[in-house]
Amino acid sequence: MKRSSVISRGIDSRSVASVKSDDESAVTCETFGAFAEQWKLLKLLKLGTEFKQRQNTRVQIERYLRKDLLPSLGHFSLDQIPQQEVLVVLRTLLCHL
Repeated sequence: MKRSSVISRGIDSRSVASVKSDDESAVTCETFGAFAEQWKLLKLLKLGTEFKQRQNTRVQIERYLRKDLLPSLGHFSLDQIPQQEVLVVLRTLLCHL
C-alpha cells in the first residue's frame, strides 16, 4: 500500500510496516492489547474507498476497543485470557445493544 494512501486514511504509516501480510506467519503479540492494535491496523487497511464511511468505521472500531475490550482484556497475554473475563465483556456489550 502506498504511503500517501495510508496517510490519507488517517493511519500512522510507521505502524503499517510492522503489520504482517495475510500470507505470512501469524502475528506474534504478547498481550491482547498488542494483538488488538495489529488487528485494528489490518482492518483499517482493508476498509472500502469511501472516506466518510471509512472514517465512521474507524472511529467505531477505536471506540469499541478503547471502551469495551482493552480495559478488561488488554493486559492479558493471548493464551491467558480467562473465560470469565470474556463472558463479562460479552454481557456488557449485549446490555448496550
